[in-house]
Amino acid sequence: MLSDNTVIDDEIQCRIQKAASSFGLLQQRLWKHHGIIAAVKVNVYSAAVLAILLYMVVKAGLYKRRVKQLE
Repeated sequence: MLSDNTVIDDEIQCRIQKAASSFGLLQQRLWKHHGIIAAVKVNVYSAAVLAILLYMVVKAGLYKRRVKQLE
């Protein structure tokens, strides 16, 4: 969601917070679970965390500074 002055800084911060929250919610169920192989963890990370974080990148062209912020 863009603000009325088309500044995407708020959206970037929102995406970072949502991705961090998603990562945290998976802490007990996935990251600390030793019975799940690393390949599955990477797939879940890509599907759940990165998808949330990078959703906006597809929708809007970002300057290098903003991409660095997402990294």
